[in-house]
Amino acid sequence: MADLKKIYEHIFRLEYEQGFKSYDIYDGSGLKVPLLRQLKSGRMASTYFNKFSPFNFRTVLGISKRKYPHAVACMVDAYFNCPVDRIPEDFIKEQFEWLISKSLKDRYGFHCWNGLGISIDMKGGGIKPDIPGLIGTSAVARVLCAYYQKTADERIPEILRSVRYDLLTNYFQMYSGFSFFRYKPVTPPWVFTINASAKGAALICHINHILGEDQGLEQVASAVSSILDSQEKDGKWKYTMDLKNGRHKVQTDFHQAYIIKALLDIHHSGMLDIPLADAIIRGIDFQNKTQLLSSGAIYYRHPVKYPFNIHNQLYAFYVNKAASFLDKSYDRKGELILDWALKHLYDSGLGFIYGAYPAIKIRIPYARWGNAHALYLFSLLMNSSQPS
Repeated sequence: MADLKKIYEHIFRLEYEQGFKSYDIYDGSGLKVPLLRQLKSGRMASTYFNKFSPFNFRTVLGISKRKYPHAVACMVDAYFNCPVDRIPEDFIKEQFEWLISKSLKDRYGFHCWNGLGISIDMKGGGIKPDIPGLIGTSAVARVLCAYYQKTADERIPEILRSVRYDLLTNYFQMYSGFSFFRYKPVTPPWVFTINASAKGAALICHINHILGEDQGLEQVASAVSSILDSQEKDGKWKYTMDLKNGRHKVQTDFHQAYIIKALLDIHHSGMLDIPLADAIIRGIDFQNKTQLLSSGAIYYRHPVKYPFNIHNQLYAFYVNKAASFLDKSYDRKGELILDWALKHLYDSGLGFIYGAYPAIKIRIPYARWGNAHALYLFSLLMNSSQPS
C-alpha cells in the first residue's frame, strides 16, 4: 500500500507553495482574447477546449491561476484533520477567514457559497458566481464544522444553523412522490439531482452531529429514502431525474462514489435509523464491476473510457477504503485504484495531474479536481476518527 502520509504531506507543500491558487478544468470561459470573450459561443468553445486539451494554452488565452472556494475548503479541511509541519497555521487561518468572507449571506439572507466563484459557459446553461449550490456550501460548511471541533469558535454555530435552515427552507423539495434537496435554489422543483441531494442530507446530519442537535431529521430521512428508492437494481444511480418530463440523465462517473460517500457519512453520523449498508454495498459493487477496469483505471464516464480522470480515481479509491468495514475485499480494490493513479496520474513535481488518453497525458494539476480532493480524502482515511 502506498504511503498516504508521505504523499499527503508532499502534495500539501506543493499547493502551499502556490498559495492554494490553481487553474481549473472549467476556467476556459475566463479567457481574455477580445473577440472570443465577447461571444458566448467563443467562451463555451474555450471552456471545452481547455477541459480536454492535453496542452495548457491558458497563459496565451490570458487565463490566470486563482483560488477556488471548493478547492481551498478541501485543503483547509484536510489540514484540520491532519496538520502538516512547515505549513504555517496562520496561513491556514487566513484561508479559513477568506472562505467565510465568500459567503453569499448578504445577497440571500443565509450563509451559502458558490464553490467556484467564476462564470462558466457550458452546454445547457452555465454557472454564475453569485448563485450558491449544495456542493460549494457543503465543502465550506464542513470546514466550519472541523474548525469548530478544534477551537469552539463562538461564531460557528450561528453560521452552521443558518446553513441548515437554508437547506431545509430553500433546497428541500417534495415532488411526485420524491423528497430531495435541490442542487441549487434556482433548480426547477422537479429536477432531482441525486448526488447533490445526498450531499445535502449528509451535511445536515453532520451539522446536527457537531452541534449536538436534531433539527430537520424528518426531511433528511425522507430525502434519504428517495435516494434509496431511486437506486437501480444493478446498484447505480442516475445523475438527474426529471420528475416532470421524464427526461432523466444518465452520467455514470464519480457521482456514483459521491452518493456512496454521502451514505457512508450519514451512517457514521448515527443520526438516522434507516439501514444503509445494502445500498452502499450495491453501489460499490456496481462501481467495481462496471466502472472499474482490471488494471485499476476508472472509466471517464461509462461506457466512455477516456480521458481517465483523477477525480474518478480518488473517489472510487476512497469509498472502497472507507467501506472496507462492510466487505474486506473493498480494501484491496481501493489499493488497486490508487496504485494505478499513482503510476499514471502522479508527478512528484505537480502532484496529481488531471488525466490520461491512451498515448498522451493531460499534465495539469487542477487543485479542485485532483490535489485538493486527494488531501481531503487522504486526511479522512488517516484520521483516527470516523470519516466526516
